[in-house]
This record gives sequence, C-alpha cells and structure tokens, in this order.
Amino acid sequence: MCAVFAADMKEQNRLQVYHAIRQTPGQAVTRTEIGRKTGISAPTVLKIFDFFERRGLLVSEGEKNVMDAGRKPSVFRFVPAAALTVGVTYDGHVLEMSLVDLNYQTVKHRRFPLTTDVASMVGETLPRCLPEFTAGAPRILGIGVSLPASVNNAEKRITYQAFPSFRERMSKGSLMPECNALEKRMGVPVLFENDVNCAAIAEYRQLGLGEQDDLIYIMLGGGVGAGLVMDGRLRRGGNFSCGEIGYMVWNADYRGDSRTGYLEDLLYRAPKERYGVDLLRTDVSVPEALVSELADTLAIAIANLSNALDVSRFILGGCVAERLGEQLLQEVNARLFRLCVHDAYLIPACCADGCARGAASLLIQQELDKFLSDRGDPEPDA
Repeated sequence: MCAVFAADMKEQNRLQVYHAIRQTPGQAVTRTEIGRKTGISAPTVLKIFDFFERRGLLVSEGEKNVMDAGRKPSVFRFVPAAALTVGVTYDGHVLEMSLVDLNYQTVKHRRFPLTTDVASMVGETLPRCLPEFTAGAPRILGIGVSLPASVNNAEKRITYQAFPSFRERMSKGSLMPECNALEKRMGVPVLFENDVNCAAIAEYRQLGLGEQDDLIYIMLGGGVGAGLVMDGRLRRGGNFSCGEIGYMVWNADYRGDSRTGYLEDLLYRAPKERYGVDLLRTDVSVPEALVSELADTLAIAIANLSNALDVSRFILGGCVAERLGEQLLQEVNARLFRLCVHDAYLIPACCADGCARGAASLLIQQELDKFLSDRGDPEPDA
C-alpha cells in the first residue's frame, strides 16, 4: 500500500510540475521557480527535471543571467514536440489529419478527398496513411478520431447519426475490430469522439481557458450541433448526444421526425422553401434578408442556452458559418444584447483544423498521466 501511495504521489508531483512549466510565460524555467510555484521540495523537483530531460520534455539552455552573487540557476525550456498526437476527422467526403504537440498546436496537417464508409476509413485508409504521416516523430501518444456522430468511445461504437447527409457512410454500429487492428498496426491507443465536441475542445485550448471556464461551440455545417465545455470539462451526456441542438423546439405545433429537428429545419429547410437557397451549396448567393432571418433563429437558440446554462462565451464554426461571415455574427450579437439575461457574445472559430486538433487534444488529456509515469520508461528515477 505504501509503495502504491508513493508511486501515486510521484506521478501527481510530475503532473503538477508539468502544468506549472507549461503555464509559465515563455515556458523557460528554473528549478527554483518551479519549486516556489508548486511547493514541492527541491530534491523532488530535481528528480522530476531529470526525468523530464530523459523524456525529452526539457532541454537545458545554460545559466540564468542574474545579478545576485553565488551560483547562477540553470534554465530549462519546455519542448512541446517531445511527444505528438495524431488527430483525424472524417465527414464521409474529406479526411483530415493533424499532428499536434503538447501545447495543443498543429505542427503538420494533411487533407484529401475520401469517399468510403467509416469502417474502411479506420481499418484500411488510416493504417495505410499514418505511418508515412507520422514518420520522423519522436514519439506518438495515440490517435484521436473525430466523427459527425454520437460516439461511445469505451465501446468504440457509433450510437446515433443525426445528420441525414452523413448516414450512408456513418451508420450505427461497432468499430471495435477496425480500432483494434489500427491500434496493433500503430502501437498506440485510439480514441473516438463527436466532431463538434472535438472542435469545442480545440477552441477551449486555443483560447487558453481554465478549469472554471465555460464555452459552447456551435457548428453550422451539414447540420447544426453544439459542443459544451462546462467548468473546463466536456459534457457528453448519458446517451453521448449532449449538444444536439438541432432538436431544440419553441413551437408546440411542430411535428418533426428522428431525421431532423425544429432548429435544423429553420436553418436549412426554411431557406430552401422561402428563398430557394441551399446553404450547403457554395455557388448560390445568400440574400441579406435571409441572413437576418437566420440571425433571428440562431440568436433565440443561443439566448436560450445562455439563459439556462449561464454561459456567455459562444463560438461559431462550420462551412455554412464561414460562408455567411461577419454579417451573421454582427446581427446575432445585436440580438443577444436584447435577449440574454447576462452578457453573451458570439465569436468566430479560430482553429482551421478544430475537429482534428480537438481529437488529438483529448487523446493527450487521456494519455498524459501514462506519459509522465514510469510505465514503459527504461530509466525510471529513484
């Protein structure tokens, strides 16, 4: 029991030091500075720094230039590329892959058309493409896969497919055999997650938000969905379908079906019926009157979320949002000022590869404890 407790303490100390280093501006630190920040003893900090150097997480930059007499402290710089994670996103038409470092930044990206079912993508395409894509990486922690569906990662299973346009290639069912084969081929774990959840996590990391911060990411793409980060944690729901805001309804006479919801109909079907505009087509112009109607609808949905959940930070992404641009953002924000109990605002997404990067970020979060432990380390510290 004492040995287990000591091992847990060692790993907790490493995690604490790791986060203190990452959160230091410039990520260049001395042992003394980290000892003061964390309250961890000097001998323990010394052992942790030695371990991090062996892991490649820290590199010495010589002595710090200080005016005080005596021995000058050594400076160490964090190396975010000491380990990388693969993020993948697939929508049935395009496959994107990103290599993401420990600062949650993309260091390599590839995007190409692909038309196959998701099982073939995981079981055939990725085993063929990833070895070349990751060649030269010092260490790969794992592979995060983002899909436009509700996903049970523990069972590696698609539980629900909301958007009709994706159902043909994203049918419900288990991906366990393909996942097991990919893990064996690459020698690392594979994680599955909903694409909007991944995009929300990518924006959360990019904005540098903390454990007490909230964020709701809304994607207007092949459908409409949301990713909720509450108190720094991704909210999935008991059925792994948290964020299916396409089914929000504020008309008691509405009669929908399981294929689309009220909000989704207002945002996609109504423009076709009233204006003859398919928002998913890039070769059709969007009248300003239609943008105003979409702003009305989107503002009501966001105001309801903001007022019910006490969230002020909303992010808008997806191909339709990018196409409608600044006018939609400005008109929605003007309406939020009137509709929300507390201040709420909508800003554009800033991560171009948010779904892939977010999937990689979730994998880092899952595997970080193991990476900072002695498991598999050839030179464990005493």
